[in-house]
Amino acid sequence: MVRIRLPALQSALLACRNVYPHEFIGLFREKNGVLEELMLAPLAEYGRAHSSFSEIHLPLDPSLVATLHSHPNGVLLPSKQDVRFFSSRGKWHFISGYPYRLQDVACYDNKGKRVMIEVVP
Repeated sequence: MVRIRLPALQSALLACRNVYPHEFIGLFREKNGVLEELMLAPLAEYGRAHSSFSEIHLPLDPSLVATLHSHPNGVLLPSKQDVRFFSSRGKWHFISGYPYRLQDVACYDNKGKRVMIEVVP
């Protein structure tokens, strides 16, 4: 199970809505076992069928342990490309589907297995 603060998740969902119909991607910082805040990756790309960021431009910050990207088509299942990305970065990977509400979010581990989400205040 992954724990995430409600304001962090709400920030990410707002970002997803703001870049729609393009895909959004961001990262979450963890503190004491809880994902606490959304970080926007420098020079991230938000495209119609992809989103990406450069690892080279990220800070050397071991607390960045999770990602979130959006699927404008609303599908919460990871693609093959998503699972490859999951295996190379972080512990947790959220997918948010259109229309980007709290119930439109799924989380996966770095092997692509779905995990439960606990949203905390």
